[in-house]
Amino acid sequence: MRASVIFLLSMLVALAAGCSNSDDSGQLITRVDIASQEIQSVAISGAEETISIGADLDLQLLANSGNGGSTSVTALAQWTSSDPAIATVSESGLLLGIADGTVSVNAQYGPFSDTVSVRISSAPLVAIAVTAPLEQLNACTSLQLTAEGSYLNEDTPRDITDEVEWQLAEGQQELGSFSDTVDATTGQRVDPAGFLRTTGFGDIQVSASLGDEVPPGVLSLMVLDSLDDGDITISGPDDAITVGAAVPFAAIATFNDGAANVDISDNALWTLTVNEGTAQFASVSNTLPDNGTVIATQTGGGTLSVSCGGVSAERAVRAEIPPSVDRVFISPDEDDRVITVNVDADTIPLRGIVQFTDGSQQDITEDAEWTVDSSGDVRALQLSDSSGTRGVVTINSIGEIEVTMTYERGGIVYDPVVTVRAEVF
Repeated sequence: MRASVIFLLSMLVALAAGCSNSDDSGQLITRVDIASQEIQSVAISGAEETISIGADLDLQLLANSGNGGSTSVTALAQWTSSDPAIATVSESGLLLGIADGTVSVNAQYGPFSDTVSVRISSAPLVAIAVTAPLEQLNACTSLQLTAEGSYLNEDTPRDITDEVEWQLAEGQQELGSFSDTVDATTGQRVDPAGFLRTTGFGDIQVSASLGDEVPPGVLSLMVLDSLDDGDITISGPDDAITVGAAVPFAAIATFNDGAANVDISDNALWTLTVNEGTAQFASVSNTLPDNGTVIATQTGGGTLSVSCGGVSAERAVRAEIPPSVDRVFISPDEDDRVITVNVDADTIPLRGIVQFTDGSQQDITEDAEWTVDSSGDVRALQLSDSSGTRGVVTINSIGEIEVTMTYERGGIVYDPVVTVRAEVF
């Protein structure tokens, strides 16, 4: 704990002195936030015992806090290699094998550090083996495969799953795929290397290759025809989707082997057709990780469909521009801003209401913040802002309080006020 406190103080002082422009201010906030988590230790992840010359490792440094959580501090750490002639390591933790030998890689973050040992080898690859935890799987499900490389004069195979090129046999692309899609937000792969997504059924052959010197590793799998008509349903909002919003839908499957409520959205093919005479009002994504997400650009209606393993499902969708807010008020206020109750009443439940321009209403009691003016008779009437009882006023004696409900919607803050008065009737 003492090291954590000292580290936090030193980070605050050093970073405040080093950040002199607006670009640095974001880094200051990030680093101070991480330092304030009372880090107990750090650990390097992603290391392997041996890699080949020319191969790389994307090392990560995780900071472990006292509450059991961990945070990546990879970009904030100082990375060093004991011998850059054998392997180099970048500021972002990317290790690159250069020559035969063993290096110690150290990552320093404040008073904390961790070290791993990695051997760089020029031993030639002699064979590739592909393994899987299952020999058969249901259509439209996924399976993580592993590739192991055997190297000359090495007793233990290396995990080369991230290094090989994964493929299905020619003509089997309709049965499944390997994705190398990168999430635009995180910059990380959506699926790990060797992650097979099946879309059809039948016998499939998977291969993992690394250059032309060694034959690829091959594995045969059986993908079962385990879906019947009606076994896929589309889940999503029952009401109309809002124009401009990204709305996720999910494809849920029940298989013949009894497996139920299986989300196959990312393996399925999604389509959206518009109603006759309607303009193209929306689109649906078939790109990971947003498969099944519908974005409407204008009002309209159509049919959302999904298909996988020879089975399909569909449902109607429509897009609307929602009505705007007409007013936000506290019920049972009748616009006179004063609610009078009998002192003999135990409680009075106040409700937060949004009224829209089309006349419809929405209860926002639990979504709002309820506060009372401290100058009122807060002992005579007590207001709750606890989940499940928000807006409930408990009446203890004669008196009055001023209640404010604060609610934010669409960047606008609404804060209606009412006076609750307890009297003897």
